Amino acid sequence: RVPAAPQAEAPQAPILDAAPPPRGNPQARRRALAILAVLVVIGLIVWAVFHFLLAAPAEETDDAYVAGDVVSVTARDGGQVIAIHADNTETVKAGQPLIDFDPATADVNLASAAAELARTVRATRADFSKLGETGATVVQARAVLARATDDLRRRRGAAAEGAVSGEELAHAQDQVKVAAADLNLALSQQKQSQTSVQGTTVDTNPAVLAAIAAYRRAAIIRSHMHLAAPIDGVVAQRTVQLGQQVAAGTPLMAVVPLDRVWIDANMRETQWRDLRIGQPATVT
Repeated sequence: RVPAAPQAEAPQAPILDAAPPPRGNPQARRRALAILAVLVVIGLIVWAVFHFLLAAPAEETDDAYVAGDVVSVTARDGGQVIAIHADNTETVKAGQPLIDFDPATADVNLASAAAELARTVRATRADFSKLGETGATVVQARAVLARATDDLRRRRGAAAEGAVSGEELAHAQDQVKVAAADLNLALSQQKQSQTSVQGTTVDTNPAVLAAIAAYRRAAIIRSHMHLAAPIDGVVAQRTVQLGQQVAAGTPLMAVVPLDRVWIDANMRETQWRDLRIGQPATVT
């Protein structure tokens, strides 16, 4: 008989300390949370009342763009670009230089127009002087005709008495005819001279006015060789290049005045129902 082994004693579980009682008052916490929830609900109600009931109706859109005037700078006369004084995004003032063209041809044309104007003025003055000369010629022709007529009258009287031969009388008649023809020629020349200058002065003569207009046209073309900014703004859309040969009317660049910009807002047709001119708008 084998004696049984002694049984080991089971370990006893450690005795835990009792859990501490909860701190604070649960009822007070629940009451605070309830008050907070009520305040949040009241705030939402107040916001909804002011936003949906008391606030003025408004329409919104994200489909909007900034727009403004675009002042195009074009070549008024053809030429070769020799200088560009402003580029894209640069701010310019009205009258500030933008582009210069080669002025050589324009200078030659201007000098030629000035010479033609001077020649026309001299020619017109000569026409006025010629009118005075034709007047003197007419007076002289009248005097010659009167003298020839008197001489013919005397010779006719003498011929009646037999003191003058018929040949001498015929010669006196021829002198009258020649003097009358000279007078008619002088009157015709005087009328022709009057036609070109009558009713005018050197300054108002049609030929002089035409030459003045040609000179001004050449001067205007010469001024187009220098382009300046027409208004204050920012340079944009520059397409011209240095050395480029451009024709009249070619777009070169644009100037955008930033003091005159606006918003193009695109909305649905139903959004325009309550909108009126003059209502304030907010742009972000």
